[in-house]
Amino acid sequence: MLFYAQQVDKKVGIAGYSVILDTARLADTLELARLLGASEDDLVSNNQASMLRFDYVPESYYGCREGSWYEIPNEFWEGWGYQAIDPTGPGSVFLRGELSVPGEAKNFSRYLAAPRFIERDTISVPDAPLADPNDIATTNNTTTLSVINCGHGNWNEIRTDSLRLMYDVGASRMYDALQVEHLVQSQAIGVQGIEVKIYISHWDVDHYQSLLKFTHADLSLITEVTAPSQLPDTATCKRTMTLLDNHQISVHLLPPAPRATPGHTIDLIAIQRFGPLTVFRATAGRSRNQSGIVLCYEGQNKLALLVGDHHYEKILNAIQGRFPSTKGCVFVAPHHGGNAGSIDVPNWRALFSSFETVISCGDNAWDHPLADNLDGLSELQNSLASWRTDHNGTFHITL
Repeated sequence: MLFYAQQVDKKVGIAGYSVILDTARLADTLELARLLGASEDDLVSNNQASMLRFDYVPESYYGCREGSWYEIPNEFWEGWGYQAIDPTGPGSVFLRGELSVPGEAKNFSRYLAAPRFIERDTISVPDAPLADPNDIATTNNTTTLSVINCGHGNWNEIRTDSLRLMYDVGASRMYDALQVEHLVQSQAIGVQGIEVKIYISHWDVDHYQSLLKFTHADLSLITEVTAPSQLPDTATCKRTMTLLDNHQISVHLLPPAPRATPGHTIDLIAIQRFGPLTVFRATAGRSRNQSGIVLCYEGQNKLALLVGDHHYEKILNAIQGRFPSTKGCVFVAPHHGGNAGSIDVPNWRALFSSFETVISCGDNAWDHPLADNLDGLSELQNSLASWRTDHNGTFHITL
């Protein structure tokens, strides 16, 4: 069976790692669950969650690598146990089972397989149609940025009178299904009846899982979803694409940006301009966090910088000299205030007249936001502390 390492996290303070695997098909998850003694109730339920979580210690450096595929034979799983996740418990939107691991260290590298991506048409960036500026905003519209309090995840919105432009529709991986449903309901998407366009920064579930809990009324308002083309051929991503296809939502997959210079460094390149919206796409690379989409939106007085989990240095290089230095910048910090490189405060401050910094974060196992980033972000805005969604709730500002 084929497995995809969706998440590999170092366990804080102790040896070993916490891993979340997805499969290529829900049927494969169920086959492994059956092999490990799952109950018949779990196997025949309507639960569409396919991911499996476990803690383990790797054999030397032959560990499970995030973003890699593995073809693992059934005998590898001998002695492992399976426990179904409470369908109302943490992670239950995407997580199906918890695996218990026999004591000896594990070698995953021997099962490494070729990458697998969902084959869908991608947009040819040079030929991509540029929207009329009025499709994004009008000068008469009040334009606001909202950074939604979604726990340790990401959900940002640019809102005008006629459009909700969402950058990620995520939620904490610690949220249970009911919390995600309540989060979606709190945004009153179907009730407001305003057109929705979505950009997904990259394919981590904390950046898109809320989409799986949109109602029919919510989904009926989405006219298009744009996302990176490195779409893993997993059961969860297929489930997401099926949901969009069933509601006849246009899906635009952006391929990696062409490199300006030879090499393997991941760079952010401005590839599209839609009125006040500039879309950046990363060049190809192995890092899922750094190889996605970044948005900059220019309001009348302020610019919103929405960056997902990209690194400070790459963002800085991409935007230098591109936007008016007379405007203030509202900067949603990368990676929930966690590891994203270092903040070159003098060079950042030279770009804009002022900064307001926001961190989308919540309970987590990695001590995000990190102290160094809190200090650097505070320096950007004249020693004022960043707005934190875990402490201050959802952030709204007029641009």
